[in-house]
Amino acid sequence: MAEATLLRYALSFGLGMIVVRAVEHLAPRLKRMLPLGDELDDLSEEEEEEEEERPAGAVRDSYGGGGGPFKMLLVCNMELYKCSSKTGERKAVKMSAGKAAAQCSHATLGAYRRGVRLCPNAVRTWLRMGQMKITVKCPTLDELLELEERCAAAGLNTYLIRDAGHTEIELGSRTVLAVGPAPASAMDPLTRHLKPY
Repeated sequence: MAEATLLRYALSFGLGMIVVRAVEHLAPRLKRMLPLGDELDDLSEEEEEEEEERPAGAVRDSYGGGGGPFKMLLVCNMELYKCSSKTGERKAVKMSAGKAAAQCSHATLGAYRRGVRLCPNAVRTWLRMGQMKITVKCPTLDELLELEERCAAAGLNTYLIRDAGHTEIELGSRTVLAVGPAPASAMDPLTRHLKPY
């Protein structure tokens, strides 16, 4: 009986040591995944290049005491095309629900990561308030690009997604613009006219 107990303790200790070693090995990776950590400051070169193309202007981080609930707005471009493989003709297409969800997820994550660097107080407030996200439609690409410019000029955090072109739409298509996180009062004057998705 004593041998079985000793064997059990030895196995538990061994498994515990394996878990400790695994956590030590994975700790640097896990640290990079923590929200609002300084580790999110190091973006890949591809993301940094994309950042340089953003409209100029400082991102606002302080909104005073009021302003209502903080939210992130996801603006979906409704003017998308796909080139026919048979005829080479460009056809107007709509994103499927799954594609729209994936593109909105990319936009949310991109705006979050950019916000952690440029407007950390706004991101913290948004996180504390439940991370409200609202999805709306934008009828044309021109209007989407104009909206991005106006939001950036107003000091709002923006992040525009370009599709990789692997599935439903053309390579480089601008699919979703994320705006915020910021208080509703800062966004509504610029985005109130957009219809829910």
